Amino acid sequence: MPRDSIDRGSTYGCRSRPLSEAGPCWTLTCGVDVSEHSAVSPNSDRCPRPNPFPAMSKSTALPESSAEPEVPLEDEDNISRDAALQLLGVKKETLYTYVSRGWIRSFPSNEGRAHVFARADVERLRAKSLARSGIGAVAETVMRYGEPVITSRISEITLQGPRYRGRLAVDLADQGCTFEAVASWLWTGVWLEDRVCWNDVPEFQPPPVTGLSDGGTCDIVKTLAGVVLALGVAPPGPEQFKLGTTLDAARQIIQILTGMLGLLSSKRKYIAVLAGKPLAASIHRILGRAADPEAIAALNAMMVLCADYELSPASFTARVVASSGADLYASVAAGLCAHSGLLTGHICDRLTELLSGGARNQNQDRRLNEIRKFGATLYGFNPALAPDGDPRAYWMIKQARALLPRAETPVLQNMLRFLDRIEADLDLHPGLPAGLVTLTAALGLPSKSAVAVWGIARTAGQIAHVIEQREAGFVLRPRAMFVLK
Repeated sequence: MPRDSIDRGSTYGCRSRPLSEAGPCWTLTCGVDVSEHSAVSPNSDRCPRPNPFPAMSKSTALPESSAEPEVPLEDEDNISRDAALQLLGVKKETLYTYVSRGWIRSFPSNEGRAHVFARADVERLRAKSLARSGIGAVAETVMRYGEPVITSRISEITLQGPRYRGRLAVDLADQGCTFEAVASWLWTGVWLEDRVCWNDVPEFQPPPVTGLSDGGTCDIVKTLAGVVLALGVAPPGPEQFKLGTTLDAARQIIQILTGMLGLLSSKRKYIAVLAGKPLAASIHRILGRAADPEAIAALNAMMVLCADYELSPASFTARVVASSGADLYASVAAGLCAHSGLLTGHICDRLTELLSGGARNQNQDRRLNEIRKFGATLYGFNPALAPDGDPRAYWMIKQARALLPRAETPVLQNMLRFLDRIEADLDLHPGLPAGLVTLTAALGLPSKSAVAVWGIARTAGQIAHVIEQREAGFVLRPRAMFVLK
């Protein structure tokens, strides 16, 4: 997708500056088969590469590099000789043999005699080599919080929490950056200096929703997914990437999903967002809360912290769907469905019930036994990528404590004490759901607000992954290892 077809924030009416430094990029591919779809299709909007696998003989082997410095990583499509050697674990003579046999394409760079190598060819050859080596168990662990399998410049998980294109999410929350500015940063890599608000409010007539509209208990996240899917029925569909309307559609999706939070309020209906106001302010109003700058700032920070977390189940699902050529709406709807799982977004519902019940002192021992048995799996404690506790959760819990004097009920204080006891007695550290549940309780938001706000905020990251995957131009198709028993 041509870079100039992406709206770089001109509709915001804000100053912008180009990305001066690309965020950290992690790379290791294992078991992802892109061989069937690695070539660019005739209708692709990406720049075509040179003729794949040109006929070559041993006489066309690449000249060895002289004393000149090695070619750095050129772009997302090509890598230097040293990077190729490191990924493949071979000697340079073997690499040249691969080139001479047409297995890896190489192209002259603009720096002397050095060559660069097609990343897709190197990664495909590496994946086949690993498969032949009989390390199925290793490949399987890759899909379980293992080594990275996709190259991305969107976010990186660190000990301090996620970094969005190099910017620490907790710092962005502390600085009061609007969720809209962070979403734009994830989508485009352009940082908007001013406080960003979206001025255009889409017209939307929501479909009737049974269960929530009449005060029932149907799944709010699946409802949001259905709304997004319905939005994508009309044109342009997949053509939006070529027409340069992707970011318009992205803003439309998030604004309409925000309005759907009205189903959780006492009005039980869609309530449109306010033009020119931060989304956090609209959410606060839609959920029936009076204007409160401090509460709105906390809600905005919560959304910033939830915007992305690398290849979470929801974001990975959205990438897989996008890689098939599906449009933005289908990809985001699929991501929201993944977020509706019992071990993903709906951990918040169970944790709300757990902490609310545990807040009553007479139930704490029974609840502690339940957490001891199922805590890490069912309640999101000691998350795999942050076993000592998620920094975002600690940030939200700290904010909830700051709001404690304004809490409308004593439940919040008891919830916080119970969390402290869980950590002290069981050595279980909070994951993001614990932070979301306590902060939404401190803000006085209605039931199911935690999972819903989390899903809407994470949509920003999903959209960024969809854009990046469509630009990558290959189908995500992992392989399975067949076993007889």
